[in-house]
Amino acid sequence: MDKVHHFDSSAEHRKYTRLKSVFPVDFTIVRLQGDLPGLDWQQGQTKDISEEGICLETTNLTEPVIKFLNQQNIMLELRMFIPPTKPAIKAVTEVVWFKKEEDKFIVGLKFRSIIKSELNRILSHAHLFRISSKIVVAAAIIFLFGLIVLGVVTHKQRIATDEFNRSSIQLPKEANP
Repeated sequence: MDKVHHFDSSAEHRKYTRLKSVFPVDFTIVRLQGDLPGLDWQQGQTKDISEEGICLETTNLTEPVIKFLNQQNIMLELRMFIPPTKPAIKAVTEVVWFKKEEDKFIVGLKFRSIIKSELNRILSHAHLFRISSKIVVAAAIIFLFGLIVLGVVTHKQRIATDEFNRSSIQLPKEANP
């Protein structure tokens, strides 16, 4: 069985590299006492991920959730779908900060409890996402360069063919009897 990784709240802020990545996340307020009406599961997506936590982005929050997120010592239970075809990764996080930007809400979360192998799965997919996007950009640049070279070569061949056709000896037409 994998061990659960607990984080110390006194740890230095942003000591881990943040990886920009977008994965779907379901989240809810951790209920310590009974039922909290109006605090159903919400949906969002990661904005970036680090070994210490995630930045969560969402466009829809209910009023009760907004009120709770503005309080201190609020914990969220997360279900992260990384990749979307595998079972959800579960974690408990602490809300470090919360803000509204234009038409979306941004929440800074620090991991409090997550299985170490699942944290590694998150980070490996974020690294893969980062590397694969660079590979796609490099491939697009190489493809565009190839098109330019092909265009130049084709243009030179056309010019050479036109010059050959102009300079070739034309035979006189035979007169019809």
